[in-house]
Amino acid sequence: MSSARYRWTSLFSLPSVIVLLSTLLVGSVVSNAQLKHWTETSSETLWRGRYSNCDHGYVVHLPVGVVGHDSLPPLPNHGILISPENPGTTDEVTLEASRVLTVYDSSDAAEIGSAKGYLEQYDLKPRQSSEDVKILTEMVTRFRGAPAIYVHLRRKDGNRTSEVDELVIYRKPRNIGPQFNVIELITTPESYLHDHALFVQIEDGLRFIPVPRGECSND
Repeated sequence: MSSARYRWTSLFSLPSVIVLLSTLLVGSVVSNAQLKHWTETSSETLWRGRYSNCDHGYVVHLPVGVVGHDSLPPLPNHGILISPENPGTTDEVTLEASRVLTVYDSSDAAEIGSAKGYLEQYDLKPRQSSEDVKILTEMVTRFRGAPAIYVHLRRKDGNRTSEVDELVIYRKPRNIGPQFNVIELITTPESYLHDHALFVQIEDGLRFIPVPRGECSND
């Protein structure tokens, strides 16, 4: 009996407890570090693994190697840009690129009231008189239970032709007003099939989450 008691107390001696607690503390720090999905550069916030927007109630699970580009604080957090040409690039990505994939949210301040109405208001019209817009595919659908619409269209202006995929989702999250969630791909005709595959992956990674009443964390 005394031998068994000795082995028990030896196992949990003070040095052993210190080592055990240190190991648990290091493991906790590593675990917390792994939960952070963003880093900041001099010009952007870069997201890997997952983009989170708890203020507007959605996350995007990013494929391995894909980097999402966001603005730096204190600018509002309304979405990310991805380069279909080089999805893992950490160089700055802008809307002016000939190939760009965008995920963003927009409040329904104009009280449009539908995903189709949003498309007609903002994205189906020619952006200038010389541009021709042709709808190749249009499909009214639902996305994660919310009304949505998908279009594939072609924009042509002079010698420049762009292929566009767009999914618009209309939602009414609790604690905030009605909003649109949009995934948009703009690319070149020769790169469309390649870039559309990435569009489908990002679409599959979009999830909706409850909007908290108070502060939230985007880690």
